[in-house]
Amino acid sequence: MALASITAPAGNSLLIWPVNPTIRHDEQATALWIENQGRTTAHLQLRVFEWHQTDGEDTYRPQQAVVGSPPMTRIAPGQRQLVRLTRTAEAAPGAGELAYRIVVDEIPVQPVEETPAGTPVGVRFQFRYSIPLFVNGDAADQEAPQLAWELERRDGQVFLLVHNRGLRHARLTGLGFRRPGGAHVPLEDVQLGYVLAGSFARWPLADAAQTDGTLEAHIEDHQRLHVIPPMRGTAR
Repeated sequence: MALASITAPAGNSLLIWPVNPTIRHDEQATALWIENQGRTTAHLQLRVFEWHQTDGEDTYRPQQAVVGSPPMTRIAPGQRQLVRLTRTAEAAPGAGELAYRIVVDEIPVQPVEETPAGTPVGVRFQFRYSIPLFVNGDAADQEAPQLAWELERRDGQVFLLVHNRGLRHARLTGLGFRRPGGAHVPLEDVQLGYVLAGSFARWPLADAAQTDGTLEAHIEDHQRLHVIPPMRGTAR
């Protein structure tokens, strides 16, 4: 999970690492590496957005608190590029954690002579890849997320809500319920989920019967499953 490989339609294959970069409370910057394992030069644009979870949904906003340099780059086949992610004075998380999304777009470059007459001039993205970035406060470096779950019924649909009252995010994989008989049954369509600090995430369920048992997930690692308790006062 330390590497992310992306294959673009034109034959470029990019390797990006780490996939979960963090700027700790005593650091001003961290590094991101992008390697072109494809056959043609990759023309890339990099942007950093604020990341929030509003009513259980991911939202992104432009920002200037964390700067990625260089914001535009060309990487020849077999070469790699170091991207420096630097926080400014605005990125001061205090004790907690600030969340961002790094968006890397490949911009296809088409020779003028190959551009059909009448084609509108504009930027077309060949592929897009998004990875998280966290800026930690002093307490967030040490504290584990504090998770709890509940069900929500809205417009005839059942949703699983996972709340995080801690100071740092939770990265969940293998989210599912351990049945009374002992089997862990992963939830469909939930391969990877983030619950940001002081927020909650929402996932739709086929029906409430999927929640029979104890909610478990891998949190940050794949060594063991952790139990996520129900919200206090939630009937089971």
